[in-house]
Amino acid sequence: LDHNDAIEFTRFSHTLKGAMRTFGYHEAEEVAERLERLGEENNLESVGNQVDDIKDKISRFLVIAKELVELKK
Repeated sequence: LDHNDAIEFTRFSHTLKGAMRTFGYHEAEEVAERLERLGEENNLESVGNQVDDIKDKISRFLVIAKELVELKK
C-alpha cells in the first residue's frame, strides 16, 4: 500500500487468500478475496478497514498455530 501498486497488492492478496484456504481459515480467506477484488479494481483507497480486519484475523491465526505447535512438543 505504501507504493500504491495495485498489481502487487492484488498478487499479495491472492497469495494470502490461497494460504488461508490451505489452512481452512475461511473467514480470513473471504477478507483476502475482498482485498484481491479491490486491487483488481485499482481501488486501494477503499482497503483500510479490510486490511485491519485481515491483520486481526492473521494475528489470531498465528496465536492458534503457536498453541498447536506447543501442544505437539
